[in-house]
Amino acid sequence: MLILQPIALRISWDLFRNELGLAFGLVALASLKTNWRPKYLIAGSLGVLAVLAHPLAAVLMFVGTFGLLLSNKLNIERVKMIVSFAPSAVLFLLAAYVLYFVPQAPSSIITLSADPNGSAHSVLYSAFLAQDGFLGPAHLDAIQHAAILFLFSFAPLLAFVAKGFWFEPTLSAITAWTGLASFSFVISPILSIPIYWRWEILLIFPFAIYSLKGLDKLGLFDPNRAFARKILIGFFLLLALGYTTGAFSYMGSYGVNSFAPGTMVQGTLRVDQVDAAISCLAWLKNNAPKNSILLTDERFISYARLTTGDSFRVAVQPGGPPSSEAIAQVLKLGPAGLFVIWDSNLQFEGFSMVHTENGISIYQLQGPF
Repeated sequence: MLILQPIALRISWDLFRNELGLAFGLVALASLKTNWRPKYLIAGSLGVLAVLAHPLAAVLMFVGTFGLLLSNKLNIERVKMIVSFAPSAVLFLLAAYVLYFVPQAPSSIITLSADPNGSAHSVLYSAFLAQDGFLGPAHLDAIQHAAILFLFSFAPLLAFVAKGFWFEPTLSAITAWTGLASFSFVISPILSIPIYWRWEILLIFPFAIYSLKGLDKLGLFDPNRAFARKILIGFFLLLALGYTTGAFSYMGSYGVNSFAPGTMVQGTLRVDQVDAAISCLAWLKNNAPKNSILLTDERFISYARLTTGDSFRVAVQPGGPPSSEAIAQVLKLGPAGLFVIWDSNLQFEGFSMVHTENGISIYQLQGPF
């Protein structure tokens, strides 16, 4: 049920550390409910690996552990759980301290913020300033994006989720947290939990479990319902095959593709434009003045790093063509030259096209700045 869902396949498309961390964290939680003698040692060891793999996976693991602690009436069991996860908790807090309080070394990749005076990292953020890297969209646009992503990600499962929902401490705690983190900016746009879309797609894990429970309640696992079961499996298998092969997919929609690709074989650029993008970036490397900055979105980051190395800095504005606010922020860094790479004709005030190949163009800001 889980591996056949397009949104679960999307996680495996590029969120490799997240997926690995979830595997460690969820198995750690599952091990606590076994009768294994070394279960606390196993859970603690997997907990450390989950923290090392990805912070979001670690948070889900700690949330699930908290739910389990509240439901366990035996104090000695609670103490054992706390002790087993203490090393991973300490490691997580140390990593958080480094992220939020230790100055970061200069990087050739500059991620632009909607609030130039704000911190690069924040525990809570304002939906009126930025929605996960998008510079300045309206709050209602972000709500629309979240609602569409939820509908496209979970529509095939929602009826089964509703039928199979039941209270289980660990699962309910994970569901409650991911639901809150997914839509906190709707409730409190001034102070909300960042990267809502990452939390939202992680809802697939509890939803898959609830769905299986729902199918059980509907009698789909009854030996006499084998034909209905095959039809259902065939339906989900068809969706998965279409998404993984690129033959067809219902995931190609505005508001969804900002966070999930239309298919698993979709790249950040058209296949016939990849060579042109590399050639344009090679031209830029040979012709850009020293200490120049390339302004673009996420699609060209990997190509730029592979082609140009550290020969100049890359400023990233996620979510669309460079805005006037992004250009102003980059100019404050004092570059010797400012360039933009894009895959369509753009009209920028003050910019002129200096190189183009097969629809990929390099623009340069002209005049003093």
